[in-house]
Amino acid sequence: MRRSADGRNERLSSLAPEFAAAKVNVILATSPTAARSAKNGAPGIATVFVISADPVLEGLVTSLSRPQGSLTGLITRGEDLTAKRVQILKEAFPGIRTVAIVGSNLAMSRVAFAEPAQRLQLGILQFPVHQDDDYRDAAAAIARSAADAVLVVEDADAVTNLNTFVGLMMATRRPVMFNSDVFVENGGLMAYGVSLRQVYRRAADIAARLLEGAKPHDIPVEQPTRYELVVNLRTADVYSIVLPPDFRLRADRVIR
Repeated sequence: MRRSADGRNERLSSLAPEFAAAKVNVILATSPTAARSAKNGAPGIATVFVISADPVLEGLVTSLSRPQGSLTGLITRGEDLTAKRVQILKEAFPGIRTVAIVGSNLAMSRVAFAEPAQRLQLGILQFPVHQDDDYRDAAAAIARSAADAVLVVEDADAVTNLNTFVGLMMATRRPVMFNSDVFVENGGLMAYGVSLRQVYRRAADIAARLLEGAKPHDIPVEQPTRYELVVNLRTADVYSIVLPPDFRLRADRVIR
């Protein structure tokens, strides 16, 4: 059974007891709030989480190597790749001079974009987004700004309406660098980061182990070990964005 809070976190608390009443064997949670709701509202039911946050700081597990309790899972955020993403943007589009940074205040506070931007002689403009209404306002402001390119630092599990968000960022008609492949698969131009496609495959593997009798506290929380550069050439064509041929060859995956 599948349930969604439709981007309204306050609804998540009512979903976990529903799972508990249905006596499901395993829960898959795709955000810290969902995982916390499962922990509190369906205690004892094995839960696999896929989140960008630190599960120890979120109070979901005691440690990554020894989760304890009924939760384990995967983290989609490893090292801060912001510097690498800024560098890739500059290499793909050498003429850019100013980059728009888009994300929540929290997301922007925990990544380091000032130093790589300064090193590459790039100006920075910041556009905070926290909910759907902010996405449209930010896109309109970027379109009016001096930004030559856009760097999204918000993680997929924090975006309440991913398709709308991606569409609005691309509607600025600037090259946009996202931080995971799910944005690119939904029409974004490019991303460098963890492959969520692979992460969810691993989550399915963990869920299968739990269904076969393994215990969550015996399965360490997994951290990212591989990053991919993904490019969407269909999107490039739609927005008349020219990607250098050698840059296309560098991509780990190309969507045509």
